[in-house]
Amino acid sequence: MSIYNEQFDRLHTGVTAESVIAAASTKKYKRHINKAVTILVVIIAALSVCFVSVGAACNWDFKSLLVSDYSRNRREFAEVNDNWTGKEQEPFMYEGTVTYPEGVGMYHEMTDRELELLDMITIPVEKTFETEDYTLIVHGVLYDGYNLMIKLTVIDNSGYMDHTDSNTRSQFWYYCKDNDGNELFTGWLSGGDWEPDRYNDLISTNLTFPDDMKTATITVGKQYTDNTGFMSYPPIGEFTIEIPDISDLHRTYFLDKTANLGGYKESHLRNITVSPTGVFIEFDFNLYKDMTDINSVHLASPPVFFTMNDGTVIATTGGTGHYDVNEDGTFYCSWQLKQEFYMIDPFDIASVQVGDLTVELDDSMIIEE
Repeated sequence: MSIYNEQFDRLHTGVTAESVIAAASTKKYKRHINKAVTILVVIIAALSVCFVSVGAACNWDFKSLLVSDYSRNRREFAEVNDNWTGKEQEPFMYEGTVTYPEGVGMYHEMTDRELELLDMITIPVEKTFETEDYTLIVHGVLYDGYNLMIKLTVIDNSGYMDHTDSNTRSQFWYYCKDNDGNELFTGWLSGGDWEPDRYNDLISTNLTFPDDMKTATITVGKQYTDNTGFMSYPPIGEFTIEIPDISDLHRTYFLDKTANLGGYKESHLRNITVSPTGVFIEFDFNLYKDMTDINSVHLASPPVFFTMNDGTVIATTGGTGHYDVNEDGTFYCSWQLKQEFYMIDPFDIASVQVGDLTVELDDSMIIEE
């Protein structure tokens, strides 16, 4: 046990090595789920981190990086939120319709259950890609069935990185194909932190791997600009991950409620699927049919908050949406949102707030597969 205690003392996370190992050994929940429709679009990465198997001492560097970032980011988020308490800014279209629940932004130390969830959905990689001007280190991958993230570091080999150059952020690109050779995603967005010679990033897309995929090979491309100014990303290498079994880490609830979503008046909430890193929500809006052209709609992601059974409040952040027109002329909308700085336990949620509506969740609302 000495290596566990030594590493956790260094992390200052507020949890003990014994509690993490006990949590990781706990029997997993077994639930039936209804898999929501996947939208192959890019979402903005929230600052969240992940935790890998506690049994392999050789991966302590990766674990230390992730857990330390996670704890630090949560504390910083709470400090910023304290300065803005009572001054929260809703997305413009929801102005006046959102009451922020008490507890948003409060600092809570990481729980054993959060560490257990992180353990279930994280895959260590630790692979380095060397190029003439930059070095890429892929630390690991997080996948929970709805969000896929890659934790990485990009180093400028000159010893100095020009962070004012927006081109710096786009030195590498990532591709992945399914078993039939079809491209699953080619776009990524990110958010991270900077150091003098590097940036540390958590890049993300929302993606569901096909059920028949047991492994995924992610190809890395390095930016190349030819003499005409055309930019491309020819492959420089790849890495393969085993896709974790995440079948028991989702819950889909049938809401069938009406919420006031700002300037678009009432919206009908359909289903909401909760995974450890976010939520997939479906709803119909424009029930009053004030608009006839879906292209005229500039819909922001709906404000969604979870209150856990212990009172912790988890806020979700923006993602991307998909729109269609229903037969009655209303608009169907789905959003893949993400949490910030917390793991959501789908089995420990007391209620969800969407806009101005709070819904108490119980097992009778679960949609079985």
